[in-house]
Amino acid sequence: MRTLRAWRRQLWQTARGRDKTAARGSDRLEAVVVLAAVLVAFAALPFTAALGSEVYASQSARSDWESRTRHPATATLLTDGQPEDGQADGVVADRHPTEAVWLMPNGAERTGKVPAEEGTKAGERVPIWLDGDGNPVAPPLSRAGAAINAVSASLGVWVAVCLLLFGACALLHLLLDRYRYDQWDRAWRREQQRWTRS
Repeated sequence: MRTLRAWRRQLWQTARGRDKTAARGSDRLEAVVVLAAVLVAFAALPFTAALGSEVYASQSARSDWESRTRHPATATLLTDGQPEDGQADGVVADRHPTEAVWLMPNGAERTGKVPAEEGTKAGERVPIWLDGDGNPVAPPLSRAGAAINAVSASLGVWVAVCLLLFGACALLHLLLDRYRYDQWDRAWRREQQRWTRS
């Protein structure tokens, strides 16, 4: 923690040009840009939080609508599912569209393809979700899923901003280093010429 405080103090002093080191103009420029990047990263937090809140509201509305319009059902497989591909124990098997039959909300039978795990056999019963028309659909989005989506969106945008700022600072550092090396090279050549003349 003390190291971080000392680094911030040194960065601020360099940016203000009041440090006691032999800071060059390029050093001060770099310090100002890094300081500005840190401030922008912190300033972006409320905006990304607001974005996360908007995403959560939207996803919560979607979760409520899907919970009202989708209902669970059970389908009976008419054909075998795809054979297992020899995955290790404990690994969740992939699900593939498989021919099945299920009951509609009005009691009528309907056939079609439903997602079934690898290795399932004809006659097995698998849980499915149906929309209002009796079509197989994905399970409704849960409130936990809505929250995860919101946090992921908010955090993803903030990380993208930070990476962009980091990239800009890294590029500036590279360009300034080239400039510094060029200046050092010129100074060294001038010094060599002075020694040669003397």
